Amino acid sequence: MSTASAPQQVLVVSDSAAETALVQSLLEGEFPRVLVTAEVDSAPQLFLELQAPALVLAFRDLRKAEQFYLGIYRHGAERKYQVHPHRTIMLCSKDDVRKAYELCRSGLMDDYVQFWPMTYDAPRLAMSV
Repeated sequence: MSTASAPQQVLVVSDSAAETALVQSLLEGEFPRVLVTAEVDSAPQLFLELQAPALVLAFRDLRKAEQFYLGIYRHGAERKYQVHPHRTIMLCSKDDVRKAYELCRSGLMDDYVQFWPMTYDAPRLAMSV
């Protein structure tokens, strides 16, 4: 039985610099390279260029996370990029857990972490990545 290895690079995207800094601080001890951006407009291009094996979506509004992620595919198609294999984890509030589950169940996202409003289970994020 083989075990999955941890990604060498993680990209964290949010529309809030404070959120990206928080998530970066939680992941830096676990992963060799954690890159963050709150520049939502340029993030799809960055993701496609970096080919990061792990993508964390730290949007407080789950609809924004979903729109951003679908935009990666649209952006890639426009520029003839092929979206590389990766794992996508979205952070959500307790009120959005059901919707997050549905996005994972449908195959759009790989995993979710109930992160807001309480971050008492912060190690779960690193485990999911």
